Amino acid sequence: MEFGTFVSALLNGTPIAVLAAAVGVIWQTFYTYSRDKLEREQTKRQLELEKQKFEHQKDIERLKFEYEQRRWREELGREITIKLMELRIGKYSEIWHLIQKISFSEKITSKSAKTVANSIKDWRYELGELITEQVTSDAILALQKELWDNYDESPEAFKRLRNLRLIVLKALRTDIGLGENVSGQTIYQIVENRQNIQRELADFEKNAHKHY
Repeated sequence: MEFGTFVSALLNGTPIAVLAAAVGVIWQTFYTYSRDKLEREQTKRQLELEKQKFEHQKDIERLKFEYEQRRWREELGREITIKLMELRIGKYSEIWHLIQKISFSEKITSKSAKTVANSIKDWRYELGELITEQVTSDAILALQKELWDNYDESPEAFKRLRNLRLIVLKALRTDIGLGENVSGQTIYQIVENRQNIQRELADFEKNAHKHY
């Protein structure tokens, strides 16, 4: 019922008509308020749903990006590891060939020991030093110093060389993921091997100082 009809009823109508008009106005007002409130609530819920949808989509996109980023890093890391292993196998073959020259005591003179030491230094300052783990680099440097500074053609000197050569061999094998045999090793075994090599190298250097 419109407000004008209600006014007309007040002026011309009977009490019953006035009451009916009042009820109609109240109902119309309540209906309009309820309708508007419902529409506001629906609009609010719709906006909230749109916001949740946007946030959800944003989270999905972020997760997709992070997944792609991790996958890219993993693929890059795998490619780098493969390339590093290829380089190590080639360069470690070279250093082992140099070490072969000091495998037999009757072939090692002080002069030849210094020659091998120089060759090892050249190997280190080409590519070798860049692709070795620190403990391996330390072991190779210790071998170079032993050949240059300490080798005096005595049985004791050869024994020290032999012990140091074995330490270097373990370090080289560990760098390419091998242990005492050709079976692959876990990262935990590799870490343990490197720790053992560090201890052996420290013991060697301590004993060498005692000797001199």
